[in-house]
Amino acid sequence: AWQVTARAREPNRFGGPVRLAAPDAHRAAFEREHARFVRDRDAWAARHAGQYDPAPVALDPARFADARVLVLAPHPDDELIGCGGLALRLEDAGARVTCIQATDGSDSHALKDRPESERRGVRVAEACDIAAAAGFAAEFWNADNHAFRPTAELVERLARRIADDRPRLILTPFLTDIHPDHLTLNRILADAIERLPDAVRDTEVLGYEVWSLAPANRVCEVTGVRERQEALLRRYVTAMKVEDFVEFCERRNFYEGCRMLGRPALAEAFLAAPAAAWPGWVREAAAVTSAAP
Repeated sequence: AWQVTARAREPNRFGGPVRLAAPDAHRAAFEREHARFVRDRDAWAARHAGQYDPAPVALDPARFADARVLVLAPHPDDELIGCGGLALRLEDAGARVTCIQATDGSDSHALKDRPESERRGVRVAEACDIAAAAGFAAEFWNADNHAFRPTAELVERLARRIADDRPRLILTPFLTDIHPDHLTLNRILADAIERLPDAVRDTEVLGYEVWSLAPANRVCEVTGVRERQEALLRRYVTAMKVEDFVEFCERRNFYEGCRMLGRPALAEAFLAAPAAAWPGWVREAAAVTSAAP
């Protein structure tokens, strides 16, 4: 027999369920816990000194009213984890947000005991439901998560979307992220950008944080949309079986708020660059990954 004792948590200063320390203590603890990602972030910034403006700038979603925004998600849930708060704020400001779900997410550990026919549909169905709830347009490539590659077909598909939408912003996982599928999607983006120099002349790429940290020069406060973002994350039932993304995002976003805004806040951080600069950085990241033992 089991006896379970539950103790209710007091909401934190933002109304969320995650216990957060004082800003300085939280920042120090977060950097100790994620020391590898801090090193990777700072090393990338040092290697690319002079290639981008590192000065942090607050993103104002109102600047993108009526603009088209393209969010690239390697797996269902990456779009909410990495840039869900910004995407919601852009939608609220009148931007037209389209989320491309690249893979079917079937490689999730939570699905390992399910038959193939079920694995390939479960997370896609969740993503469809969540896009509708958030108000985003959605496009599903349904690429096999077990064999995700930068094929000519996927490059052409993304290039057509960019040519049709002429997005002001393209959001994609940052290049130091540890998941190989995130770099694969960036390789597809790099090829598409190089095909369409005129279509991306006024486009900025924002590298968002999923597992790793970015040497960010853009920050968007997301305190006001925390509750909505967390409610959407909870609808990713499959992913939440193996990782508490509500806690994960709230702790990281509090860290970025303290670090980049200099005050207690929840914020998402991004590395922003003109689209023309992105392919060169992607090629470098792919070369480094290929050379790794």
